[in-house]
Amino acid sequence: MEHIKETLKGFHDSWRLVKPIVYVVRSPGVLNRVLQCSVINGALFIGSILFFNKLVDPFLHRLGGGLGAYLEPIITFLYYICWLYPVYIVSFVLTTFWVQDIFDEAFKHFYKGTTAQSKPLTPAEFVSYLVRRIVMIAIFLIQCMVFTYLPFPFGRIIEIMHYSLLYSYYCFEYITMALNKGLAESIEMFEYNWSYFLGFGLSFTMVIITWPGIMSSGAFCLLFPFLVLTSVPAQVDLKKRKGTRLPIFAVSLALTNKIFDYVV
Repeated sequence: MEHIKETLKGFHDSWRLVKPIVYVVRSPGVLNRVLQCSVINGALFIGSILFFNKLVDPFLHRLGGGLGAYLEPIITFLYYICWLYPVYIVSFVLTTFWVQDIFDEAFKHFYKGTTAQSKPLTPAEFVSYLVRRIVMIAIFLIQCMVFTYLPFPFGRIIEIMHYSLLYSYYCFEYITMALNKGLAESIEMFEYNWSYFLGFGLSFTMVIITWPGIMSSGAFCLLFPFLVLTSVPAQVDLKKRKGTRLPIFAVSLALTNKIFDYVV
């Protein structure tokens, strides 16, 4: 019953938009970053997909005969390789930096007077953290993909749970990093609060999975800044180390450590 309450609390907090919206409106720098994320991911990237799907592709189909069938795969390939994928890469990289700026300003505002309880990571420790994180999340995504082969609806439900937890981790990792928490401590905090984070990431996941194909990537980059903004003032106990710990990253972390022990 306690886990259900925590899941509902997380879901509710993910929709508590009043404070973040008021803060964005009153912060010109943050508002500018949010608008930049919206333009490059919404208007440019998603707009490019809609332009091709709604205008270019139907036009090729109307050509009739063998010409349209001949040109369609060539033009589609060139459009994606020469325009859409480069736009996605650029938008993803820029969004990464802009979301960090958004979080930094929001953290200063909502965590006034808060100081990190741990020493800052050294450059070497920070690089190690990033590399381990990338490997761990890659393994976690493979784990998620494996579960999709389970019979419906079990595979689908587990997949949604995995992505809900992962998207929440993406958000709250900004906070643990700002508080100078290492990867192991960050994972421990997350696994003790798993039910809250499941609820927090659920609505975002349900929105993302409704977008087809590559458009889901654009939707993620478009909406993620808003999820990060709602995570900063969220009512979650980051010091909680009691109750049931769900080892959702246990396999990923164990394999990551094995890989690094073998390589290093």
